[in-house]
Amino acid sequence: HNQGLLNWWEERNLTKQDILACEVPLFLPRLELAGTADMVYVDPGTGATVLTDLKTGRTVPWTNFVQGEAYKLMAEEAGTFGTIDKVTVTHVRPVAELDKGWEELVAPTVTVDTFMHILAIFNALPHEIKEYEDDGE
Repeated sequence: HNQGLLNWWEERNLTKQDILACEVPLFLPRLELAGTADMVYVDPGTGATVLTDLKTGRTVPWTNFVQGEAYKLMAEEAGTFGTIDKVTVTHVRPVAELDKGWEELVAPTVTVDTFMHILAIFNALPHEIKEYEDDGE
């Protein structure tokens, strides 16, 4: 996966100065949310502040984009980076499996409002459903 990450870095023309933070702990007590965003950087080509989460699995589930919007909400409320202009998922795989070893994905229809609606549904679920674990039987 390292070659894919290196290829992404080079194609984005990133330097250390473009990286605002890595492994950013975020929390929002009023919504009982917490998480760790992998990276916030300034895109040298556009000047946009981008929050990206690195994923190395074979697939990228749609829930990763909802997670990104939760990170955006928490980061913007904390005010650490100002406005987050773009949320992405950087999918990194071996070069043999994924062209160039990476793809940076954006889901334009997933928004903070989408996340807030999903959170409201989750919070309305009974405790037994939230804590359900499939034992495989």
